[in-house]
Amino acid sequence: MQKELDELSGRVIRLLKKKTMTVTAVESCTGGMISSLLTDIPGASEVFKGSFVTYSDETKHRFVGVEEETLKKYTAVSEETAREMVRGGIRIVGADLGVSVTGYAGPDGGERGEPAGLVYIGCGSGIRTEVRKFCFQGDRGQVRRQAAEEALRFLEEWLLRPEIDSEEEQHADAPAETVRIKYFTDEIEKLCRITEKSDWIDLRAAENVEMKAGEFRLIPLGVAMKLPGGYEAHVIPRSSTFKNFGILQVNSMGLIDESYCGDQDQWYFPALAVRDTVIHVNDRICQFRIMKHQPQIYFEETNQLSETNRGGFGSTGKQ
Repeated sequence: MQKELDELSGRVIRLLKKKTMTVTAVESCTGGMISSLLTDIPGASEVFKGSFVTYSDETKHRFVGVEEETLKKYTAVSEETAREMVRGGIRIVGADLGVSVTGYAGPDGGERGEPAGLVYIGCGSGIRTEVRKFCFQGDRGQVRRQAAEEALRFLEEWLLRPEIDSEEEQHADAPAETVRIKYFTDEIEKLCRITEKSDWIDLRAAENVEMKAGEFRLIPLGVAMKLPGGYEAHVIPRSSTFKNFGILQVNSMGLIDESYCGDQDQWYFPALAVRDTVIHVNDRICQFRIMKHQPQIYFEETNQLSETNRGGFGSTGKQ
């Protein structure tokens, strides 16, 4: 079996080199086996960016950003967790592809009655992620080896898909803008694009903040940027900000234009606490994207718009 695994790992490394792509692994029940198999292949350093062994819920959240809500609602062994593990690994190390494994190697299963041998394996790129469910048989060692093998087969299959080449071409042809950024602290993660179909970028608290209910605070985000000419940044809360921290962004959406580009023009999040809360340094509290300025507009006054009335703004569906 070891010979077959070595051959499989070698094929994956060769495919990655051929497509000039990089990969990361985020492992739980396999405990680093996938990373070990890949790095046993000479030349793996050209395409293997690094890996994470996130054996506990805490490390899944802290190291690769699996949401605490996901872990509580779906558990660590779930499709949702495997998907977030892939996304987090890609985001942190900047790889093109990611593979994740989370499951019950045995002899015990899950607290909710899940059987030993239940494993979820995720594989994905910066465009999409897929997760497969397996129920492996055998002892603990056999389950872990089967999981590692299936993860590598999933990765090999992904690399052989013809659409991978078209995705690379589209990515290569896409225009890119350069944003100069200054960090005010080393305690927050470097900015990078949220994976999958989103083009939003997470922003994090640059210091520990304690707030009482009803208190307003400008929370430093630890960055200043020189945006491209003709662009502005739109800053909004993350979907989980209110639930996790009990804070509201007081201006609904922040607008930062390219004139804010001085060395001390740090970005801040204007927050109003609705309950007593604590926000820790590096917690993700908001996100942003850059947009082109609105083109020049001329208003032409008229007495008749000649279109169907819908009942006024905010009344969609009203009978």
